[in-house]
Amino acid sequence: MFRIYRIVILLLATAFFLPVRAQDSAALYKWEVSSKRTGEGVYEISFSTRATQGYQLYAPNQELGGIKTVELLFPDSAIVADALIGDTGTANRFASPIFDQAMVKVYEGTTTWTARITIKGKVPAILQGSLTYFYGKGEEFSPDAPLAFSVALEGGEKVAGSKVPSIDIHNPKANCGDE
Repeated sequence: MFRIYRIVILLLATAFFLPVRAQDSAALYKWEVSSKRTGEGVYEISFSTRATQGYQLYAPNQELGGIKTVELLFPDSAIVADALIGDTGTANRFASPIFDQAMVKVYEGTTTWTARITIKGKVPAILQGSLTYFYGKGEEFSPDAPLAFSVALEGGEKVAGSKVPSIDIHNPKANCGDE
């Protein structure tokens, strides 16, 4: 009886020390981001990445389960992203068993995605945003992998820090700590 407990405890202890394998999208896909000015306040932002062996990168302009496979987001509402206007590379199409046999388009090789954005008002020198995308391997699926990016914009203005006239750093209203 004691021997059975020892074996069970040994098996449980071993399970806690087995290595866990997980993939981070940042390790799988190395993105290069570039921009090109195409008009007054209008830019094309390109996202390029190389193939990751055995993984599939879901192409833009698809909705699976009511969620966009690729989405471009900006923290400023003055920056408006059109749908991704182009994607290049060798794409595969197949009926996905993950999404009830819906036809999906994926990249298993190098790809570039391009989006047109319009900036209303002052154009910043550096554009910051986030690109979310889907990727998978076989019947594994990972939604909403985020890529935070920043890219220089031609003709953009460097934004200086804000000054609040009512704040005097040399004469605080209360002592808030060390001198």
